[in-house]
Amino acid sequence: MKRYGLFYIFVLLWSTSLSAKCFLGDAYVEKGRMEQAKEAYLMCSQTGDNVDANYALGKIYREGTAGQKDLYRSLFYFRFAAENGSAAAQRELAKTMFMLKKQGQEGLDILDRYEETMGHMKSEQGQSSEPIYAYTWLLLAAEKADNKWYYSAPAQQDLEAVRLYNSMKNQLTKEEQQQVLAQASAFKEEKLDWAAKVVLSPDEYSRFRSILYPVTGDVNLALRSTEMTKLKEKVMGYLHPEHQEKSRSSEKEQKQDADEKVPLVEVTGRLGFSN
Repeated sequence: MKRYGLFYIFVLLWSTSLSAKCFLGDAYVEKGRMEQAKEAYLMCSQTGDNVDANYALGKIYREGTAGQKDLYRSLFYFRFAAENGSAAAQRELAKTMFMLKKQGQEGLDILDRYEETMGHMKSEQGQSSEPIYAYTWLLLAAEKADNKWYYSAPAQQDLEAVRLYNSMKNQLTKEEQQQVLAQASAFKEEKLDWAAKVVLSPDEYSRFRSILYPVTGDVNLALRSTEMTKLKEKVMGYLHPEHQEKSRSSEKEQKQDADEKVPLVEVTGRLGFSN
C-alpha cells in the first residue's frame, strides 16, 4: 500500500484543475491504468486546444488500450491535435487514414463518415479524396520546424514522417503530388491568417492582407518579406516570450538532424514558406 500512497496523494492534489488532468493521464499511463488515463485526458481536452491530450486520446481510441477500438473517434482526436501543430498527430492521422483504407469497404465507410462530419464542422475543407489528404498531413508533419513558427504547439519536424513521405510519394501521380502541395499550402495559409488576426491590430491586419493579397497588380515580394518578418516576431513574442532561447536550441537540433542524413521535404506556399 505504501508504494501507492504518493500516487494517490498526487491524484488528490491535482484533480481540482482541468489542465492538470493531462499530468494525471500521463501518471495513469505509467501505471498501466488506461481507463483512468482516458478519463483524465478527456477532461484535459475540455480546456480547449490541448494538443497532448488530444494526441493521447487518438492513440488510445485507435489501439483500444482503454476498451473497444474506435477508429472513427480516433481520427477526430488526432485531427484536433494536428490542427494545432502537432507533427506527431499529423503523422498518426495520416497513418490511421492509410490503415482504414487497407481495411476495405468497412474502413472506407469510416473515412467517408469522418469526412462528411468534418464538412459540417468546417465550411472550407480544400480536400480531395481521403488518401490524397492523408499524404497532405504526412507532408505537413515532415516539413522543417523553422516553417512552423505560427503554430501554438512547439514546432517540430517529424523524421518518421519525412521517411514515410519520401518512400510513399512515388505512389502518387505528378498531378496528385501537386494537389498535395496545394492542400498543404492552403492549410498553412489558413493557420497563418489565424495567427495574424490574433497578434495584429485591425489596421495592421488589413495592411498585412492587402500586401499578401493585393486586389490589383502583382505581389510586392520585398514588402511581403518585410511583413512576414514582422509578423513572425510578433507571433513568436506572443506565443513564446523565450523564443530567442528556443531559436538557439532549434539550431542545435537542426545540426543533429542533419547528421542523420535524412532527406528533407520541402513545402513552399505563396505566402513565402520556403526552406
